[in-house]
Amino acid sequence: MELNFLSAFFLTNILEMPAAFLFLRKTEEAKLVFPAIFLLNCLTLPFVWIVFPSFLQMPYFSVLLISEIFAFTVEMAAYAIIFSKTSRLTAVFAAFIANAVSFAIGFALQF
Repeated sequence: MELNFLSAFFLTNILEMPAAFLFLRKTEEAKLVFPAIFLLNCLTLPFVWIVFPSFLQMPYFSVLLISEIFAFTVEMAAYAIIFSKTSRLTAVFAAFIANAVSFAIGFALQF
């Protein structure tokens, strides 16, 4: 089953929201988890799906690696800022697990 951008966007949000919420649910800003992830995916997913693949003249897996590192880095930094009352390590784990889950399932659905 091949994914298009819109279905990837919905799938990414559906997978990343509960994954990140597991790490961020005990923070004072827990009510911001779902809107924050939605807005961050609005920012990062077009780069992952459109910008990097269109402009980087590199093999597929190189573009994929750069795209995923970009998404993880931006989201991790944003989590650390938005959820400032939690530890930086929690922000790292939340971003890593959320992106790992959506990447693994999305990648599996591509093939």
